[in-house]
Amino acid sequence: MSDSEQLLFRHLAGIFQTHRSCVLEIEILPPEFGPLLQDGCAIGITKKALVQAFVVARRVFFDKLVFWTDRELLTSCLSITEKSDTAERSNFSGVTEIMLLFDCEHLTACNWRKRRLDVLIQSLRSGNGIALGSTVAQVLESELTLLTSFLCSPLHRHTKSPTLWQHRLWVMTQIFHIRAIALVDGFSISSPSTTPDGEGLWGSKNTEELIHSELSVALRASEQHPRNVYAFSYMRHLHRALSDTAEDITTPSSAERLARCIIYRTVEWCMAHPRDISGWMFALYLLQATPDKDFRSSVLHRVVSFAVQVGWDGESLWIFVDQTARAFGLVNDLYITLPSLHGETSDLTGADQTWRLWLARARALWADCENTST
Repeated sequence: MSDSEQLLFRHLAGIFQTHRSCVLEIEILPPEFGPLLQDGCAIGITKKALVQAFVVARRVFFDKLVFWTDRELLTSCLSITEKSDTAERSNFSGVTEIMLLFDCEHLTACNWRKRRLDVLIQSLRSGNGIALGSTVAQVLESELTLLTSFLCSPLHRHTKSPTLWQHRLWVMTQIFHIRAIALVDGFSISSPSTTPDGEGLWGSKNTEELIHSELSVALRASEQHPRNVYAFSYMRHLHRALSDTAEDITTPSSAERLARCIIYRTVEWCMAHPRDISGWMFALYLLQATPDKDFRSSVLHRVVSFAVQVGWDGESLWIFVDQTARAFGLVNDLYITLPSLHGETSDLTGADQTWRLWLARARALWADCENTST
């Protein structure tokens, strides 16, 4: 390993080490820049420099880190909460972060991080709750922050990485379990995100705030990479997991309450990105969790009114309109806004074609408006 490779590795690893509580915006720079630029939490690195740092990180990982015992993994977790690292710890800090920055599907590096977290969590479950509770909270929050940096940065592969989204879901699941343990065992967990009233990520009554926070991550990732099925699939799984653990929400059902609290925000995002079929299908999923027919009708009317007003004829939006109307028995409601056409046939009534019928009616409505205005 050359001195330049070592220097790049230490510089990039140092950034990850000193910004564990900050969401970084990471971007791959053109060759004429760099090799590594930093402005606060904004990081730019050329592909060549990243490869050089990865070569060093990979060698350190397979020479040292893969052989760590559970005790060494636990020590590395505990060192995160300390204000100073020893020289030996500093040599290993940032290794897997750099590996995942270079290759977001590096399962070995991701599973190593998962194993390290699991060792710490098992220590908590073995009866060290009061002693390790705050440490576990800080370490898991640092992991979420790192994942947010990867998923929300303009990194084309990372924003839609199934490995990173699945790892985030695993981390969130561990947080839910630890909150339940703290509730049963009667100890509190504090972390940098804990508010003065005891809420934050580890509070017991912040389920809606939590799903809103995660929705922000998913929507940001979907803006970076349109039609991000992995981001919205994550939100589906998170909604189900939160519905099962939200004991503080009883009436209406947890699933319905959580769906209601984010449906309008989701639909607003979809109307701002009307070509994104993944977003529309997530909105349809949320409507399935809300059995109130009037509520579903109001959402459908909002979308149709938007499409009619702006003259939108994109396929994704009208597929959502069609599937929502047919799935929830709202076809008759649509007739009010989009009346039948003269001489309309039923040739387009197949399961994959009926959306064209609604679009044809909308186009006829637009044509009538133009004729009236002239």
